[in-house]
Amino acid sequence: MRTITIESNGRLERTAIYVNGEQVTGVRELLISIDEEGTFNSIISFIDGRGIQVTKQLFTDDISQLQRKDAAFTSEESSQLQSFSIESDGDLEQTSLFMNDGFVEGVISIMIHIRIETFQPSSSLFSLFKKHRNVHQNLFQTEIVFRNSDGTQSVETIF
Repeated sequence: MRTITIESNGRLERTAIYVNGEQVTGVRELLISIDEEGTFNSIISFIDGRGIQVTKQLFTDDISQLQRKDAAFTSEESSQLQSFSIESDGDLEQTSLFMNDGFVEGVISIMIHIRIETFQPSSSLFSLFKKHRNVHQNLFQTEIVFRNSDGTQSVETIF
């Protein structure tokens, strides 16, 4: 079982990602899409220790190349942030969700998509005249869908 925790206030610059309690760095993209119909997508793309971008299945692949770092937030700062954790082995039946350490029930689906783009400026003189167009932009989307007691659904952001 692996536990992925995202701690955030809903802004990318105030977001930290943890794997089994250790903060990780170098993440370029995190995509988690899970629903009760059996969809279970969990992909992480990161820069490894050699500077190479690697893409892995988050809960089933070996992600030991993912770099760790010291916690970015103090415990006081962390208390001001929302925490969302997914504990899983990659099987929907063995997956639990937690919000601020409390078990979350009645979930129909979750979608988390975080993408961090970095721009590497060119050192060429002619690069001053080129337009730098980033097709992809930074992205921070989170959504959780609950089944209400009356059978209706409610959609909320996680952070």
